[in-house]
Amino acid sequence: MSSLTDTIAGKIKQKRKELGLTQAELGTLLGCSVQLIQHYEKGTCQMPVAMLNDLALLCQVPIDWFFLERHELLVHCYPLNEQ
Repeated sequence: MSSLTDTIAGKIKQKRKELGLTQAELGTLLGCSVQLIQHYEKGTCQMPVAMLNDLALLCQVPIDWFFLERHELLVHCYPLNEQ
């Protein structure tokens, strides 16, 4: 995934699956339709920041988790030792 929209879309889908939720169940928890969840996961529509924050709270991850690629997460969590 290259764009930020694609990164967020992939992370939304990943976390939904980790939680064992269907798109309909996630939609119910977030107060939106299954169609919107489908669009968010495909990256054809961007999830509003307030809803993304609700999802982060539900998933128990910081909101920036949805914005970072895997390699960025590693650097973010384990910064290089600077001397």
